Amino acid sequence: MEKTKVVSLLQSLNDSEWRELEDFVASPFYNKHPELLTLFSILRTWLANDQIALKSREDLFKILWPDQVYNAKALTYALSNLNKLASLFLSLQKITHTPLALELAALEVYSERNLEKHYAAAKRSISDQLTVPTGSSFDFFRNKARFAETLDQHHLRQKNRVFDVAIQSAAHDLDTYYYLRRLNLACSMLDRQQILKSVYETNITEPWIIHLKTSSVGQAPIIRLYLDIYQMLSEESEEAHFIHLKNNLEIYSDQISHHDLTEIYQFAINYCARKIRKGREPYVKEALNLYLKGIESRFLIVDGQLSPWTYANVIKLYLRQKEYDAAQQFIEKFLPFLPEAFQQNAYHYNLAELFYYTKEQEKAQSHLVKVAYTDLNYYLGARVLLAKIYFETGEEDALASLLAAFMMFLQRNKALSHDLKQTYLNFCKILARIIRTAPARRAAIRQTISNTQLLTDRDWLLSIIKLVEDTRAASQP
Repeated sequence: MEKTKVVSLLQSLNDSEWRELEDFVASPFYNKHPELLTLFSILRTWLANDQIALKSREDLFKILWPDQVYNAKALTYALSNLNKLASLFLSLQKITHTPLALELAALEVYSERNLEKHYAAAKRSISDQLTVPTGSSFDFFRNKARFAETLDQHHLRQKNRVFDVAIQSAAHDLDTYYYLRRLNLACSMLDRQQILKSVYETNITEPWIIHLKTSSVGQAPIIRLYLDIYQMLSEESEEAHFIHLKNNLEIYSDQISHHDLTEIYQFAINYCARKIRKGREPYVKEALNLYLKGIESRFLIVDGQLSPWTYANVIKLYLRQKEYDAAQQFIEKFLPFLPEAFQQNAYHYNLAELFYYTKEQEKAQSHLVKVAYTDLNYYLGARVLLAKIYFETGEEDALASLLAAFMMFLQRNKALSHDLKQTYLNFCKILARIIRTAPARRAAIRQTISNTQLLTDRDWLLSIIKLVEDTRAASQP
């Protein structure tokens, strides 16, 4: 049977969701079509036994309605209705797992129905939850604005001709949400366009910034930090903005939720990474300090886990600073924080990099061979690192064999995007050209390296050429 929308949706469910959806479909309150429960059971069995691709629509119809002639339209309606039901289930799950959203909806209902005792209890509960943001500030201020607006509407229903601050609170909280979200989106645009090489229109003007800075809303710590980030990203050459952000992080961190700090730290780290790529070496230490602060304070450990890429980036920064003991200690200490599926590859790959930097090539190779094919990112990095080791140790036959096998792997692999595949293929082709060219003539390859747009380890390839040039210059009288 072809992959219908409902089959795709069902395949996304985990075990507990399967059980909960079965109860949902069995409920006559939500499901007015009894045959959908049978349809659900059939599809669940087929998916569990990997039979879905072997079955046709006719097979499904025959089981669902054994005494009827095949009717494609009736089956399509049934599949569509089950898809709608499953979509409703997931939507309700999303809302149910956000208790405050349910309480705000209930507060509106109590107000509309004049249930004063229910309203008063719900109001107290929501008010307690909206004292200090614990998750996303965007959600916090949006909920505060909705809460204040509900209070104002309730005040109007009471027809009390007395001053009430709810409408002022609603306006203030809505402004806070608006300015914060606009700044966040603008910062994300500026950050992404550095990667995607495209230009977004932030529509943030200087008068807009000036107005915000002089308003009461602009005094909120979270907005002050995002103003720093926006100016840091929109005027990247003005490094004073980065220093200002660092100083304000020291002042306001204890007033910002961990959820928000995770994103704020990532903006600052990305800024440092761009500076490092432009040769600003002091930002290696800046980036490392941000990573370590974020990890130690648990801003960068989400749900008890550390991203494998954060783990690898910290180790690379330690290695660039030649802090090899610190790198090894970090590898061992934080390995258990990685998702279990990444641990072995991350451990062997990062130890290999450490030993490569400390010129212990045999140890590096012993770890590289343990990096599995299952994770393409680590595997690609391991092949490049091994190629560099072979080149530096003069093992040209082993290097030629590795490059040939690596290029074949890249050409045949359908999981890689075109650009990523080309990035590594270009590395292989240029390095193969280098080993086929006499050292005295390698300088001519510099232009190819500089002009090739998609290329990994460009600096290392250029360093090979520079080494030849330096050697030749030193040998001349």
